[in-house]
Amino acid sequence: MSSPIPLPRPASTAQTQLQPKVAFNGTHFLVVWTNYNGDYDIHAARVSPTGQLVDATPRIISAASSTQYEPDVAAHGDFLVTWSDYRNGGGWTEIRAARVANDGTLKDPEGKRVVAGNSLKRFAQPMFDGSGFTVLWQQGSDAFMGLKLARVSLDGTVLTPAPLEVWRAQDNTNAAGISLLAPHKAVIVYQRFDSAPGLYVTRVHGRVLSITPEDNKLDAGSGDAGLDSGVDASTDGGGGDTDGGSDAGTDAGVDAGPDGGTRPDAGMTVDAGTGSPEEPEDSGCGCSSTGAPLWGFLPLALLLRRRRSRTA
Repeated sequence: MSSPIPLPRPASTAQTQLQPKVAFNGTHFLVVWTNYNGDYDIHAARVSPTGQLVDATPRIISAASSTQYEPDVAAHGDFLVTWSDYRNGGGWTEIRAARVANDGTLKDPEGKRVVAGNSLKRFAQPMFDGSGFTVLWQQGSDAFMGLKLARVSLDGTVLTPAPLEVWRAQDNTNAAGISLLAPHKAVIVYQRFDSAPGLYVTRVHGRVLSITPEDNKLDAGSGDAGLDSGVDASTDGGGGDTDGGSDAGTDAGVDAGPDGGTRPDAGMTVDAGTGSPEEPEDSGCGCSSTGAPLWGFLPLALLLRRRRSRTA
């Protein structure tokens, strides 16, 4: 175990540092955290690959009015920092993002608003996706949170102001994670309540996200693969704009979830997904699944089935 990294300390015992995250851009690490000093702000500091502190005085990413918290960070040349922001009041958070250059310069002092609106938005996670950044967050209410996605270009432009709905809030998809599988392809995993006959339990599910950078389209499928190793049977194999997939899990349950598109900038086509409840937000980025199962869940599914058979 190496020696501790001498990260900046709070200026006084009245301050606390919370919710740290870190990313590496090939030259520096950027550590971000929430700083509490009567209110919550977003601070950051660069660290060298050898663990030496580059910024003895923290970089202030956001110190706007009211609360900014739950930061996260991704990197590709510049860093992209995301957070939940209460600056506009009304009891609803925005998701904001700001780029930080390799030399520590804050390129977006006010932060770019990724998504606003009258709902709770929390736990944004940025990821470099091969040509830009994909941001995943939870959105809904205190009782029911869904998952949504948007893209941010390397120059900080928000490409999808109307987000893609990954899964509906009614099923309470909370919590979630995203990881790059290959350029322009990622895996999203999340827990949600499964109301399939015979289940009525919370399970882990996964979906494969495909991105078409030329059109700024996001494809996240219309079904999901749960612990039963269900396959999203998309009609186009995951590369097109339409999708008729459902979850063909071993429990025989069908995930007929809504699916729709995030909209990119202007003039992009709409993926109608399954053509169900998401249509009001279908205004741009396509949405479908690659149709590939998440085989990593299968061993656990088999183990669960064996346990059930022994107790039957």
